[in-house]
Amino acid sequence: MRTAATISAFVVLIYSLGCVDETECAHAPIIDWAKTEPTGAELTFQPGVDSSLSFSIANAVVDPDGDEIDTVWYLSHNWGPARLIGTGVLNTTVAPCEFSDLAQAEYFQVSVSVSDGVLKWDSNLEPPVDTGGKPLLQRTWIVHQVGSCNDGP
Repeated sequence: MRTAATISAFVVLIYSLGCVDETECAHAPIIDWAKTEPTGAELTFQPGVDSSLSFSIANAVVDPDGDEIDTVWYLSHNWGPARLIGTGVLNTTVAPCEFSDLAQAEYFQVSVSVSDGVLKWDSNLEPPVDTGGKPLLQRTWIVHQVGSCNDGP
């Protein structure tokens, strides 16, 4: 017959050996914001001077458990729905003048959602990704557009 002390000792032993439930041991990815590219939260795009902008979290994200990282990259602004621009990659390039709704924009946002679960695009959500219950990290850059894409070089 087991006593309360025996059961308590057994539970302490299990916890000292590791996690009983795998989800208790899971850790979300970590992003070192200073290592994202660009490093600042705001930047400027000048049509006619710049043709595209590059963004990366390749050197900035790690999962402590070694789990695979999933990403969803998207553009957003305050006058329309978010637009998917990439999935499953650590870098993306945006050419704002290729999007007709950004041609006259004063600013827009480029965001990346990061998780160690599978991310699914859903433009009805905010942010527009479904994580299946896993933790979600978000990195957003605000891009100020100086001039119009229609002004030419």
